[in-house]
Formats: sequence, structure tokens, C-alpha cells
Amino acid sequence: MKRFFFALLVTAFLLNIFGVFALADSENLALGREVTVESHIANGKSYAEMDRFTSKILTDGKYGRADFGDPAWAKFYRATGRILKIDLGENCTVDKIVTRFLQNSQAGVVAPKKIEVFVSQDGNNFARVENLSGNESPFLPSRTNNTEIAKYEMTFKPTAARYVALSFDVTVNTFVDELEIYGSRGSSLTPPTD
Repeated sequence: MKRFFFALLVTAFLLNIFGVFALADSENLALGREVTVESHIANGKSYAEMDRFTSKILTDGKYGRADFGDPAWAKFYRATGRILKIDLGENCTVDKIVTRFLQNSQAGVVAPKKIEVFVSQDGNNFARVENLSGNESPFLPSRTNNTEIAKYEMTFKPTAARYVALSFDVTVNTFVDELEIYGSRGSSLTPPTD
């Protein structure tokens, strides 16, 4: 009986180390937070909704419909990538990012082929914690002329972060409606280094 409990305890410990368990008190830490957009071109080169957007359009909890005219979509174009950054306001433990992109090839709206997630304690020095790329990703839509919503869900080992950045490519036009960052407030974890 002692061996059984010892084996169970060791298994639970190992699963926890490798980040298999999600945080029990996980919440969307980004909800209502301001988002900054970075690019090597002026944000004025994005569509009007992004130019004039309240900096909370990507964290307001409103999801876009499968319609590129829906105002819930933040719209980026000019075939250059963007970086979305969020200050969580305090040190947190994060373990999951969820975001959605619109795909309508016929209208030139294309979901990203590459997404990277970075975390930081100071807002300047970021370490990559997740990377999705290539057509083999299960989160990419089918690339047909149908209008589809691509949901990207990236789960990773619980990580200390105050700032989170999401980097994605923009092929022609890229529309995103929400950026959700899941985890818990406060963190005793050591921040990652890249």
C-alpha cells in the first residue's frame, strides 16, 4: 500500500513539473486590459477599426462572427507582422493563451501561419514560451474560400509573467477578435530566460 501511494505521489509530482496540470484557479487575466500594438510600420497602416480602436477591443470579451465586416475584428494589413503586448498589472502565473483569427482567402483575410508567445517581468526583456508555425498546425483553418474562424489555443508550462506578448505574421489582411491569457494572479515561479 505504501508503494502505491509513493508511486502516486511521484507521478503527480512529475506531471506537475512538466506542466500537465492546468492551474486550478485559472482566469482570463487579459480581460479588460489595454493592448499595445507594435510593428515596423505605423499602426495608421491598419484598417480604421484598429486605428481608432479603444486599446481594449482585443480584451473586451466580444467575439467576431464569421463575417469580415463585423466590427469586433481588429484588422491588420500590409503584409507585415504585429506584436500585441499586454501588461497584466502584477506578477502572475500564466499557462495558456487563446486567440481567434478570421480566414476568408477569397477576401484576402488570412489567418497567421506563425504565432509566438513571449513573457516578461519588466516589459523589455522577453522570453519565448510557445511557438506555432507551419500548415501542419491543427489550429489553422482549411484554407478554402469559405469564411472560417481559426481558434488558436496554446498551453504551456506555468510561467511567471507580468507582460505577455503575442507575435503573428500578416500575409495580406489578418483579423483577430480576442486575446485571452489564462492563469492566476501572483506568482512564486522563477521567470524564464531566453
